[in-house]
Amino acid sequence: MTRNEGTGLSLILQQPKTFSSQVMDTFYTVSILMGLMCLLLCLWCAWLLSRHLSQPVHQLDEAMGEIKKGNLEIHMETDREDELGRLTESFNRMTEEYRQNLVRSVARQRELNETQLRMMQAQLNPHFLYNTLDSMKWLGVTHHVPQVATLATDLAVILRAGISGSEFITLEDELELVDRYIDIQSLRFEDRFTCEIDVPDRLQSCLVPKLVLQPLVENAIIHGVVDREDGYIKLQAEEQEGDLLLSVYDNGCGIPPDVLARLNSKDQKIPGEHLGLFNVSSIIRLHFGEKYGISAETTPGDGSCVRLLLPIQKKENNNA
Repeated sequence: MTRNEGTGLSLILQQPKTFSSQVMDTFYTVSILMGLMCLLLCLWCAWLLSRHLSQPVHQLDEAMGEIKKGNLEIHMETDREDELGRLTESFNRMTEEYRQNLVRSVARQRELNETQLRMMQAQLNPHFLYNTLDSMKWLGVTHHVPQVATLATDLAVILRAGISGSEFITLEDELELVDRYIDIQSLRFEDRFTCEIDVPDRLQSCLVPKLVLQPLVENAIIHGVVDREDGYIKLQAEEQEGDLLLSVYDNGCGIPPDVLARLNSKDQKIPGEHLGLFNVSSIIRLHFGEKYGISAETTPGDGSCVRLLLPIQKKENNNA
């Protein structure tokens, strides 16, 4: 209200209320209800999001619990394409790889147990064999048959090495056993083949499983040069990318293609006449892993070459 002193009039300005108190009460009530609905909606969305994230994590936790109990057949199904989906797929791959590794480990342990059993069987009553060979040697000396004495002596040395407790020997000692074996076969086949050994001195101290070269040389003789009058065998050792590569060449009839394919694929189903090569490859893989073992090829001129790859180990660094 404004009063004019000159005229004595008063100017009154009155603004009507836009909303009545009842309308305002209704407005406040609706606002509160809408706020509560928004809060409930946010809580529901948060619950859904939490469930969407926590459920697969909970399932992973339950699956890991099953793995701890020894259930390796557990497999989680998922159709998610986000990080949790990829995590689930990684878990499935890890479980499958673990199961496969366990199967391979059990198979490898079974093979190792069988090998140890064969070794123990080979050690039964060795004194009887020693006495028999000693009798053969003196019988040859007495009757002036040096070949019999040589055979008995060489065989006794090989037999003693085969049943000795040491699992690894130096390459130098292994080559001495190979020399003994070649002497025996030379007498048997009347010197129809020659054998050359080319091994650098620096590799002579490398450790190898004992009697690992004899089956390779035997294969070259029996399946290679046995029918030739000018048979030739060469045993060679070299270092290849930090590993020891032993090669046995021959100028014989070569290795049949099916056996060659199995040797190079490390197939365990090798025919019985090549059982020695299979045993050597199995022993090497059991000791050192799948990278190592035997490979073979047919060389020009119908000969063959069998190679054996081993890690280089020195005596001072090995407790075997």
